[in-house]
Amino acid sequence: MSYTVIAAAESGPVATVAASVLDALRLVHDLEKDGDQVTIASDTGWILTVEELEALAKALTTDLRAPRQKIVRRRPLKVSA
Repeated sequence: MSYTVIAAAESGPVATVAASVLDALRLVHDLEKDGDQVTIASDTGWILTVEELEALAKALTTDLRAPRQKIVRRRPLKVSA
């Protein structure tokens, strides 16, 4: 999912498309260091706050780090009559 980060620059708004939530978060933090006001939009049309973007990034990276569960295939019991 891509995200559009819009910065309110002195010369006018500047939009940058980030390919992932982590790229968007890095861009937002860099722009905030410069004192720019930012607006974040997802490719589905939702407007996100910085806190929501951070929570989304945290949830995605936590899921990636979760240990994989072993899949056990169970066979049906054979019942003799």
